[in-house]
Amino acid sequence: HVGWAIEGAIGSIFKIDASYLSPNVNMASTLEGATKIYGVSLLLSGELVEIMTEKARSYMRHLDTVTLRGRVTKMKLYTYDMDPTVLPLEKRNWKVFTRQELKAGRFKERLLRETLRESIENDKLTVS
Repeated sequence: HVGWAIEGAIGSIFKIDASYLSPNVNMASTLEGATKIYGVSLLLSGELVEIMTEKARSYMRHLDTVTLRGRVTKMKLYTYDMDPTVLPLEKRNWKVFTRQELKAGRFKERLLRETLRESIENDKLTVS
């Protein structure tokens, strides 16, 4: 699904959680739950499909048109037929931080240093 959302920290001085407030976030969650009903691994709203390129839209299969609880207008539901086992996995260079670095909040400085070092080594950045 696609739409606006407000992200914010909710909680107290003892515990803070990130939260998203939006009917669009709730709709995305509803669509995720509906994948089990339709027996598909991916379910997209018509609103999302409408903003896709023509080529991307050509891969979508229309499943149903429904009126969901809390909505006045009908929503088209689409899926993309795929076999997730054939998707290529990209290699990532994940950074590993120690528990002490995470607790001290020093992981950002370490990540910045390593990124700068890699940029210099790969001649993407020159130091004068």
